[in-house]
Amino acid sequence: MSDPPMPARLADLRRRAVEIVGPAGVRSDPATRLLHSYDASMEHGLADLVVAPGDRDELCALVAAAYATGVPFVPRGAGTGYSGGALPARGGMVILTAGLDRILATDAEQGWIRCEPGVLLATVHRRAAEMGWRYVPDPSSYQVCTLGETSPRTPAARTPSAAARPPTTSGPST
Repeated sequence: MSDPPMPARLADLRRRAVEIVGPAGVRSDPATRLLHSYDASMEHGLADLVVAPGDRDELCALVAAAYATGVPFVPRGAGTGYSGGALPARGGMVILTAGLDRILATDAEQGWIRCEPGVLLATVHRRAAEMGWRYVPDPSSYQVCTLGETSPRTPAARTPSAAARPPTTSGPST
């Protein structure tokens, strides 16, 4: 048995997306599709559907729906990347993550920040500095790019070695 044709799968995904995020969060008009089909690179694609989840559960449900229908998807933050990582190269659904912009938890002692993918990198830099740490990924667009745009393509952003904690003293040295 073969898969249904792409138009039928897209219609199914659109129906599911509306159930997940509501009709206001699902767009397929030509202007919105075009606006979310390129980034700062010279590459482009063409989104079939653009969806804005309101929280993590909606984001996860959208990914599951795309997988279930066999429609490709790509998450997109602010669209500032030069690598083409947020482009809908094969069409499908673009999931907008810029609205998922909360810092959820921090631990200054362990040196980590847990946040949603739409948090601005500049916000992460400031929060890390407040905790006495330095968050190393530093693209020139750090003031406007989102964390979700940098961490998947920056291995250092996912490891403890990404932060260089200032030296501390525990007493007089000999």
